[in-house]
Amino acid sequence: MTYRRLALLPCVLLLSLTLAQAQTNLLKNASFEELGGNGFPVAWGAHCTGGATAGAITEGAPVGQNAAFIKKVIDGTSHVAAIHQFVPTEPNTEYLLSAVAKGDGLLFLYEYDANQKYLRNRNGVRVSSESWMPIEAFIKTSDDARYCDIRFEIYGKEREGQGWVDNIFFGRTPERLGPPEKIACQFNQDTRQISLTWNHAQLADVNAFCIYRSRFPDVGVSTVRSQFPNVGVSTAPHAIVKDCSWTDQDVPADWPRVFYSVVALSTPTNQLGHLPEPAEVSLLPPGPAAAPVVWTTSTMDKVRLFQEPPIRQPQSINLVMAQNETESSQVAVHAAGGPIQQLNATCSTPCQRDTGAAEPRLSPAILQVCYTQVARPRVPGADPGLWPDPLPPWREPVDVPFDATQSIWFQFTTAPDCPPGDYTATATLTSTSGLNVNIPINITVFDFALPTTPSYQSAFLIWENHLAKAFGLKHGTPEFRALHEKFYWFMADRRLLPSRLPVPVTDPEAVRFLNDPRVNSVSLPGGWLKVNVPVLKAAADRLRELNWLDKAFVYCFDEPNREQYQQCRELGEAIHQVGADIPVLLTEQPEPELYGAIDIWCPQLDACKWDVIAERRAAGDKVWWYTCIWPPPPYPTYWVDDIGIAHRILSWLQAYHDIRGVLYWNVTYWHKKDEKGQLLPTNVWNDPEVYPRGNGEGFLLYPGNHIGIDGPVSSVRLEILRDGNEDFEYFELLRQRLIAKGTSAAEIEAKIRSFITPLASNLKEWGRDPEALLQQRRLLAEAILQLK
Repeated sequence: MTYRRLALLPCVLLLSLTLAQAQTNLLKNASFEELGGNGFPVAWGAHCTGGATAGAITEGAPVGQNAAFIKKVIDGTSHVAAIHQFVPTEPNTEYLLSAVAKGDGLLFLYEYDANQKYLRNRNGVRVSSESWMPIEAFIKTSDDARYCDIRFEIYGKEREGQGWVDNIFFGRTPERLGPPEKIACQFNQDTRQISLTWNHAQLADVNAFCIYRSRFPDVGVSTVRSQFPNVGVSTAPHAIVKDCSWTDQDVPADWPRVFYSVVALSTPTNQLGHLPEPAEVSLLPPGPAAAPVVWTTSTMDKVRLFQEPPIRQPQSINLVMAQNETESSQVAVHAAGGPIQQLNATCSTPCQRDTGAAEPRLSPAILQVCYTQVARPRVPGADPGLWPDPLPPWREPVDVPFDATQSIWFQFTTAPDCPPGDYTATATLTSTSGLNVNIPINITVFDFALPTTPSYQSAFLIWENHLAKAFGLKHGTPEFRALHEKFYWFMADRRLLPSRLPVPVTDPEAVRFLNDPRVNSVSLPGGWLKVNVPVLKAAADRLRELNWLDKAFVYCFDEPNREQYQQCRELGEAIHQVGADIPVLLTEQPEPELYGAIDIWCPQLDACKWDVIAERRAAGDKVWWYTCIWPPPPYPTYWVDDIGIAHRILSWLQAYHDIRGVLYWNVTYWHKKDEKGQLLPTNVWNDPEVYPRGNGEGFLLYPGNHIGIDGPVSSVRLEILRDGNEDFEYFELLRQRLIAKGTSAAEIEAKIRSFITPLASNLKEWGRDPEALLQQRRLLAEAILQLK
């Protein structure tokens, strides 16, 4: 980013101050120029708790003299820092909410009814930028909305940071400016400077031009906005200029090409105009093309389709694993000198190192990393563009565009009776454009096996309406049931059980599922929100008769507020009247008002109070946990744009705190909804923000019919979670062997935590280095072997 060029922003945006307020802006003092006697912007209010602050700055504003700021701290009491203004609005009307902002902050609104009673919050746009940048969101007010509270804020007790905002616009959505015309680029090979010129048919309405520059086509604003027209730009411009020309004087020397997007900025609203196709300039010198770059790396390394190759480029795969385990490594192929045609990958059968004999109980698989468009990153520091996530089986050769990187997973699974020892294999990469590389594979299988039955329970829900719609099937038909069963076993193989069986628990077919050693968790029907005594009793009696009730629980209510605690207590007591041995699960932290009615507490990660949890465990209660759209990073998440180790470290923290169950609200949330709650056609393969405010939130699987597979397709996130689940079993094996030796509970806890504390001290502070985790895992395995 060329920050010095952004110093032009105050002068080129100055004109927008008066025009924005003179036209359709519903906000007063939108550029914070008028300050009260206390120095606070007139017509604006502050919502700050604890040590949080908000106010005005009088230097460095991009528009006029003043801008607003918010500052959020972590002090135990501060949960919000916001500046806001309350305005009347029309119902069912589309508005533009825009501003110029920098730092951290969310620009959004609350809706209120005619009596000024709070209704709901509406998603806006987040800024995370070191320099000033235009931001925008389009919000259609609800039918019952009569007022809106426009807010720029940082929220959350665990959040801290500063944000600045200026020239906020909130008004009827105007017509967007057209794109620049006739963009011409001239590259001077001697100076490595690139001159850009363009025209625009609406110059009188243009305040400035934002220039976005990237080495790769997916980071440019054009790619994002052309696929997602209602999404604002997620990156700050490289430069902002007033004229229809600009010279790039600092093109990085190692870039083989550069992409430019020139976007007009509207005078009255800060709204970005329509986007032209990005202009591409080749920077390759004359001469022979560079060879493809190949390297191996951990599967926790999310190698994007467009990113620079690393300096270190190892070319071997080295795995260690237990019996009855699945482990993977990743090979990345970068098309350095030109596109790669028909890249293909194969893997030989693993053989014993000493004898050369093939080992069928160590089976290989090859997975193709596919990429999804993250338009609005939700993880601080993450960039928009194409991120790795869909992970189908490798089925046919693929083409790799110039300067792109294709990743390939080589995955190995050991049978429970796979002989321990050292094995070798070879991964081979070929292409019709001349690539031919052999990657040596070395695998050590430990002399211990992971249990087939997970050592914890789980409830990773499959929403059957999304499943049926995605595959065009009717719920309840034999075809749907067969499909549902494929998804069920796919999750079971990854040690994450869906909460419901594909058949009713009272159905004779349920025996086939509940007898399977992989299945240790099932949700009983008849207890959600209201107790259906006959249904619940029949299900509980059936499982009790077959000695399976220890696998069961009743998920009775979701995330209650304090006013709903009495309802939850009554639900729990009613369920216990049907059977005192029926466990009742509630997604809430332990609270005294609920003691005795709840058997399984399932708090969100940030709601875990360990002293209270210890008391409830001593009383005989169980504790699970879950993450969903909250809490955000630095807590680990399941999001596409989070780093890979975030998905795996959660299982290590689960072992640290001895959490015996995990829950996730959905693995198949594939469709957005209309205003009436109806499922909309959504291509989840290319749009991961199906549920607002989280890329990949609500789904860990992909519908395979998009690529001709009649069943589930895994994700990078789910396979990393699988690795974490297997890591948890390592800790459980260590625990059981220490128990067998007569080790005290305190010594066992200390021993387990000794492997985890080098990586993580708590749920917010954990290491980002995959190699450090793998090293601790190897040490953990050695400790297990020593106790045999």
